[in-house]
Amino acid sequence: MEQLKKIVGFVFFFTFIVTYINAQSPEYLRKLAERKDCFVEGDWFISAGMGPSFKLKTFILETTNDVSFVNKKEFGVLHLKGEYALKDWIGIGLVSNIIQLKGSVRDTRNIINEVDYTSVALSVRGNLHFATDQKLDMFIGVGAGIKYSTLKYINNNANNTKPPFNYLPVSLELTLGLRYFPIDGVGFYSEVGPAKSVVQFGMIVSINALK
Repeated sequence: MEQLKKIVGFVFFFTFIVTYINAQSPEYLRKLAERKDCFVEGDWFISAGMGPSFKLKTFILETTNDVSFVNKKEFGVLHLKGEYALKDWIGIGLVSNIIQLKGSVRDTRNIINEVDYTSVALSVRGNLHFATDQKLDMFIGVGAGIKYSTLKYINNNANNTKPPFNYLPVSLELTLGLRYFPIDGVGFYSEVGPAKSVVQFGMIVSINALK
């Protein structure tokens, strides 16, 4: 997971630098002047972002009281997206949300709860873009798909053997998002709403705008 984050971060940082250098050319400025909106029919977009996972909080709250030791290793949620603009106001694409967390809790009665959880979700998603100009793009996103999860759970209390959270093989999301393109083709995005994390931030690239 950590290696994947570094690779994604490097790719987007490199793309940002190359695009910024290219943005200084007169030809690029001419193309920018001709481009009315940052989201137009026929565009392809890819993005990568991160958000906090609240699964571990659920795990801790469902353990016994008087917690004296908490240890966690949590990577949060990695959000990877691709979108194609069907029209100037609607797009469709694929979304992958990846979660990994580990945690353990020991209470004063020496009851130990340990969890090792990984989840990979793949969804088809539609975005309705309702406020767009040359720099800003606001949208509502709705997605549904499948989810594969693995859970290793250890509890030394014979009276409490239920896993800390249940999961279904279904992925659903509904978000309100905003994209900002400081330079044509490369920008930043944020989204709020249930999508494995309640809030997420990242970078986005318009493939067509970089041509």
